[in-house]
Amino acid sequence: MAQFATVHISKKEVVVKQGIQVKVTAYSPTWFAEPLTFANLQVEGAFIQSFSKTVPGIKKIKGKQYSTLEFYYILFPYREGELTFPELTIKTKIPKEGEYKGTPTTLKTKPLKIKVKPNPGQTGQWIVANHLTISDHWSKDLSNLKVGDVVDRTITLRAYGTLPSFIDEAPVAKVDFANIYPHAPKFFDQRTDRQVNGKRVDKYSYLLEKDGEFTIPPVEVKWWNPSTNKFYHKKLSQRKLTVNKNEDLASLQYLKDSLNSYNIHDSEVPQVKESLIEDRVLKIALIALLLMLLWYITFTVFKLNKYIKGRMEAYSRWRKQHLLSEKYAFKQLMKSKNEKDFISSFYHWLLQISMTGEPTTSRKITEGNTSLTVELDALQQHLYSSKKNRHYNLNTIKKYLFNWRKKAKDTSKTKNDEGRPLKDLNP
Repeated sequence: MAQFATVHISKKEVVVKQGIQVKVTAYSPTWFAEPLTFANLQVEGAFIQSFSKTVPGIKKIKGKQYSTLEFYYILFPYREGELTFPELTIKTKIPKEGEYKGTPTTLKTKPLKIKVKPNPGQTGQWIVANHLTISDHWSKDLSNLKVGDVVDRTITLRAYGTLPSFIDEAPVAKVDFANIYPHAPKFFDQRTDRQVNGKRVDKYSYLLEKDGEFTIPPVEVKWWNPSTNKFYHKKLSQRKLTVNKNEDLASLQYLKDSLNSYNIHDSEVPQVKESLIEDRVLKIALIALLLMLLWYITFTVFKLNKYIKGRMEAYSRWRKQHLLSEKYAFKQLMKSKNEKDFISSFYHWLLQISMTGEPTTSRKITEGNTSLTVELDALQQHLYSSKKNRHYNLNTIKKYLFNWRKKAKDTSKTKNDEGRPLKDLNP
């Protein structure tokens, strides 16, 4: 048995949003003279989270010793049906037995099928995690307040085994004695070498407008644990607070106006064309041509070939970064021509926002925009439900998403790093 590669998946049957660990192992009867390289992996109907760390090892198979390199992916399917983890082509250099010089080698793996089931009767909030915790913190003592005070409440959700952008907002109930002003949520990627974990932090400012004894309702979150196939619940208990009268309320309206600035409202945004990348590529190509001609005249053919190789590697790195950018993902979303391509591009775009800036969810995109919520619900019902009596318009959805993105980018220019909705978008 010569060199080869294998793929192992943690589960062949999962529910929507459940993480699937994929372990890829390359085997060499000698050693690996170069790192493993492979094409950009895409799986239709699933997010892919890769782990850059490669783990070396030694294994014996039928008495023969092999050097191994292991690396990992985690897949998160976002729709039910059958997924295919495709064949991987891995390139490296491996010396033949008895030799020391590495020989170019190509290893191939076999494709694997994964069955994705719908969530088991759950409606509303749907979080799939191995464990979830919730905690809150209040900025002031709740037993000694007065009308006009602003109290900040910070709620932290930690989920183990899922992406930060998959953590939905905790359901905070409205109260009749105060106005509640939500701040932009913060997401934290807390992955380990082999597992993804996430944290979501939401902040709410309570502007107290009535005096008396009041109760803040409990906050309950629930999640599905795929290891036990059960729903679990965690709850923040109700809180009592005392609000005293305040004779000086001149600043109350000012506080309202100030707190309203935390919310991002929809507005009409003029259509602006994105700057195209083709012109930049053309300029780079022309510059590269002139440089190649100059090097050909002044240096040897060996130096010229070395220069060309370096330029091609730099372009390849730039191209990979561009294809993984939020800007490219959004451009593909706007170019989608049918429902299937659109929903796949939409979730891919959300993932790129998570990777290049501050993560967000489809719930955050539709927050405060009832029309967009209705359109997206109708589209998903058309794709995944037997009921197809609701109408939607792809062009209308695209317009709403364009306006949301433009508003978020404009807002990011005026806020500091702590509050930017699309931090470092398309650097």
